[in-house]
Amino acid sequence: MPISEVFVDSSAMMAMISRADSLHSVAVALHRRLHAARTPFVTSDWVLAEFLCVAARPLLRPAAVRTIGMLRTSPLATIVPASRDEWCRIFEFFERFSDKAWSFVDCSSMLICRERGIRHVFTYDHHFEQFGLEVLLRR
Repeated sequence: MPISEVFVDSSAMMAMISRADSLHSVAVALHRRLHAARTPFVTSDWVLAEFLCVAARPLLRPAAVRTIGMLRTSPLATIVPASRDEWCRIFEFFERFSDKAWSFVDCSSMLICRERGIRHVFTYDHHFEQFGLEVLLRR
């Protein structure tokens, strides 16, 4: 059964650009399969900011810039914009789940997935499974 949309997390983007990442080849292969199936990708300004923070080192920076450039121009990709109103809504969600170790950006992604009906996340972050989503990147 084809996947209608996939949310792309910063951990998957890092795995794709860093050959040192233990999931690099798995992430690249999964991305190729999803792209070949013309699966729409969704991410957010929050996730892209997190990705750029982690990929700021000079060796990763050019690949990170290319990755975001491809996402920004791809007809298959949607980037959900950040706003102050969204920040407040995400913070309320973050606060409500204070028993979890979910980051603020993870909370923003979970809300986007819930609102768009996205069930599959291109990530290896188990926090998304705790929220009831299917994690696609596995060893």
